[in-house]
Amino acid sequence: LDGGYTIEEADAILGEPTGRPKTGVFRLVDMVGLDTVVHILKNCYETLPDDEERDIFQVPPFIARMIERKQFGDKTKGGFYKKEKGDGGKKLLAIDATTGEYRESTRPKFDSIKKVKGIEDPGKRAAEFLRQDDRASQFAWNVMRDSLIYSANRIGEICDDIVQIDNAMKWGYNWALGPFEGWDAIGVKWSCERMKKDGKKLPPIAEALLAAGFETFYKS
Repeated sequence: LDGGYTIEEADAILGEPTGRPKTGVFRLVDMVGLDTVVHILKNCYETLPDDEERDIFQVPPFIARMIERKQFGDKTKGGFYKKEKGDGGKKLLAIDATTGEYRESTRPKFDSIKKVKGIEDPGKRAAEFLRQDDRASQFAWNVMRDSLIYSANRIGEICDDIVQIDNAMKWGYNWALGPFEGWDAIGVKWSCERMKKDGKKLPPIAEALLAAGFETFYKS
């Protein structure tokens, strides 16, 4: 909403270009069930009073309206997307986050996504994608930057090592690379410098890694 992105644009960006499932975010939520996801958000907000990113677990107003309307996703025949019968068969609709109404879904076109489409290696694809300069790559960077910092800050809190966090995100959300594997792939030093330029505070593990002269979380 802050950047004026559509549901379809967010899914196209936060899918295969960043090493995530091709469903993207909102299509995945439709499959899981928005009611389930909102229950998780509320539980996190209530039980994590000291979390530095606690506010991000608050349910956005337009999603709260979807819950009121029971637009949970596939289980209710409509969530962020829904199929509707029309001339020539079914057509796909997507919800407009600003109005709350459905409209015909569009296929986003970004030069940055087109440029990296042929790169098979998910790490190399994400690295090249984030180094592009358009609305898509900027959105991807903002999301990945914040998720990397957040993941690193959970070490010692949710588990004691990076491997378990990486496995959780790969096994639970079907990511091609866990946060720290992805961090290595896009370049730890490059991304940390960019984070600092954005005014972000580096997690202690990233600072320690760089101070020790290393530039990757894993090594062969």
